[in-house]
Amino acid sequence: MRNKFFAALLMVLWCSSAYALSDAEYKKMLNDKEFAQADRQLRQAYNRALNTLKDSKAAQEKLRTDQRKWIASGRDEDAKAVMGRYSRVRAYTIATRARAEDLPDIAKKYLPSSTNTAAREAIRSATRTRRNTAPQNTAAAEIDINTEGYPMLGVCNASNVRLREGPDTKSEIIGSVNDGDSFVLLGVHYVPQSAWYYIDHPQKKGTAYIYAPYVDEIHPDDLGTAGYKLRMDLMVYYGITPEKAKALFGKPLNEERESNYYEGAGREMEDVTLQYPGFNLHYLDGHINHIDVTSYGHSFGDISIGTSRADLVRILGNPTGEGDEGVTYEISEGESFQFEIQNGKVSAMEWNQYMD
Repeated sequence: MRNKFFAALLMVLWCSSAYALSDAEYKKMLNDKEFAQADRQLRQAYNRALNTLKDSKAAQEKLRTDQRKWIASGRDEDAKAVMGRYSRVRAYTIATRARAEDLPDIAKKYLPSSTNTAAREAIRSATRTRRNTAPQNTAAAEIDINTEGYPMLGVCNASNVRLREGPDTKSEIIGSVNDGDSFVLLGVHYVPQSAWYYIDHPQKKGTAYIYAPYVDEIHPDDLGTAGYKLRMDLMVYYGITPEKAKALFGKPLNEERESNYYEGAGREMEDVTLQYPGFNLHYLDGHINHIDVTSYGHSFGDISIGTSRADLVRILGNPTGEGDEGVTYEISEGESFQFEIQNGKVSAMEWNQYMD
């Protein structure tokens, strides 16, 4: 019986050590770019959380104790929960990013109930609501969102980043994005020392929020121009991903998928074409890069089938190219709008992003 007990104990210890992160392994993991970035984000979030508790030494010490316990065992438990689906390094990266995202709410629970009103108010301001500032949907209408300079394209810079219904870690998780995934930023909600982006959900109908440190804003040369604004409108209206398009318009009449090698990218990429009544959508590597509209019912922003050439020029300016069949607007390198013109009116529309 005694031998069986020690054998079981050794098995438990072995299983625990199989996923526990040692100091040596932690230092080795810092050579991984994504883990190192997540570790920096965690340290920054921890310092910000401590700062929100600066009026209470006791609260700060409770947070320090909480963080030490997480590093000692909680990090391993969080990583173990996803280790079956990801590599060891990726699992610890995901666990570290999730902890960084959760620290503001963890700090909040250690605030004294009555003596530190100012500090409590500073944290509460991250989720304070104000009415009628962002009309995109009912939920956003109650949150202070800055929309100046938006919409804008954003790209996720981490793996398995959660999308939430509201701009705080207690809100429901309604999706996720990964490193390299792009989406349309509709605005930004500021919280102390950080922010949450308000985005067009890239896979489902509606919108979502994503923690700002996990997003890189894309600032092309044509940012703010009429052509850029129209491009953003198209990505929202037609769907930046095939999943979003299907959520918006339902099952396509036809769907084609194939993989092709693109020299510009140096790898094979998947081409997806979705055919709907009156328009077609094309996606390269999961991101929209071609739209054509051939009948009434769908538009390019304020431009639709039947728009006069004069109104087209008023909206987009003078075209960069003109031929017998219509006009072309080269809005950036490898990107253009093309409008067929018949009897002085738009009869068909295309938007293209080219990849060699």
